[in-house]
Amino acid sequence: MDNTPLNKELIADTSSWGLYIRIDENNLDVMLYNPVEDNSLIYRRIQLDGSDKESYLKSLENAVYDNPLLLNDFSRTCVLIENKYFLLVPECVTDSDLQEKLFAEAHTDYDGQDSEIIADEVLPLHALMLMSVDRKLLGFIRRAFVNPRIYNHQTPLLRYFADRRRHGNNAKMFVHLRRENADIIVYDNDGLRLANTYSFVAVDDIIYYILAVRQEMGLDAATDELLISGEPELRRQISEKLKKFITFVMPVIFPGVMFRAGKNALSVPFDLIVIPLCE
Repeated sequence: MDNTPLNKELIADTSSWGLYIRIDENNLDVMLYNPVEDNSLIYRRIQLDGSDKESYLKSLENAVYDNPLLLNDFSRTCVLIENKYFLLVPECVTDSDLQEKLFAEAHTDYDGQDSEIIADEVLPLHALMLMSVDRKLLGFIRRAFVNPRIYNHQTPLLRYFADRRRHGNNAKMFVHLRRENADIIVYDNDGLRLANTYSFVAVDDIIYYILAVRQEMGLDAATDELLISGEPELRRQISEKLKKFITFVMPVIFPGVMFRAGKNALSVPFDLIVIPLCE
């Protein structure tokens, strides 16, 4: 992967470009993309120091300031935060006190002292995604970037898969695989039935979660599809094992329009690559 710094000279005019950032406990992923220019996509992954909160925030700040192009004014800036502390609520739940109460009931270990609950719209579902974000992290994001739109890591997946579930009349389970974590999303003809993140150590762990969720949701092994995205090697291992139990186990098709963005698109995390397609 290219590790050269993202200097301001790299793009003379950023006004037609989008800046898309993904932050997790280990990495800062950066995607720069101009939708009217083929082969324009630029991608970087920068490792962060996750030894403690202070070191993490400092390494994130250094990663951004060492790549000054990121501080420019773009046509849009989207920041995706991988975070297990999230909650979907109806779009009418806009009162901040009620959001706080519902969030605390859903996450009993949430105390709210050092964090802030933010909300973003999941338009196809007429829902709000609530997410708890560390106040220092949130403050840095808002200082460093110009008008950033901040999303939970599941928001683009929920938006993108909501359109894909309309093909056919059967229920669909979408599984997005990352290192040690998997997002499981289930849609049927009535809409969203489940959206959750599961941690795992071994491949058999996530296979257990997938099969347990399907059983709990009453999904039919012969007709209800399982579509998998994310880490290629994990996807291969899990698909091979699950085909013993489920008839239709398929990869999520990579969005064709993003092939035109350039060969780097295949290296970008899936939840990041689909953001330009579902904003």
